[in-house]
Amino acid sequence: MTQTTAKTTRSKLRKATNLSGEVIHLLIDRSEHNLINRYSSTFQSPDATTFAKTVIGTTLRWMQRMINGPATFTIETMDSWSFSETAMQLTMKNPNKTLRDWERIYDMSFTQGTLEEYNQGLASILSSFWYKIDATPPCVVELIACCDLLFTKYHNKLSPAAAAGIAHINISESTVA
Repeated sequence: MTQTTAKTTRSKLRKATNLSGEVIHLLIDRSEHNLINRYSSTFQSPDATTFAKTVIGTTLRWMQRMINGPATFTIETMDSWSFSETAMQLTMKNPNKTLRDWERIYDMSFTQGTLEEYNQGLASILSSFWYKIDATPPCVVELIACCDLLFTKYHNKLSPAAAAGIAHINISESTVA
């Protein structure tokens, strides 16, 4: 290790000690760099360190939401989506076209229809290949959450799962076998 590298490392460690949390070393195999580079614009990550931090952050936020933690799913607080009720359109956020030079906009009127119309509408969105191009897993989860929330809104607080006869499961109270 060179003198410069040692000074930089000590400087970074000094900064890290002022933070609360846990430092975890993560080894990213060089063969995975191409995969990371492919998704760097989606995660807005210029390097592997930022990528790892962003992935961990978005995954933790997803887990908190799944257990109805402090950041539950609501149409107004989606990280990746915005909804226009007047136009009945769900739009993937893309401020100043920084993520991609096209928009993702879906007509959400199917959420006002029957359960069968809802399932067909959601299936037609999910069967497309857009998520392989420009969406992260938490973004896809948010899309499904938006659809569920809109169905619930337009069906007197009845969720699609309840409408299909599926019992509610509280993840935060379930046990791991």
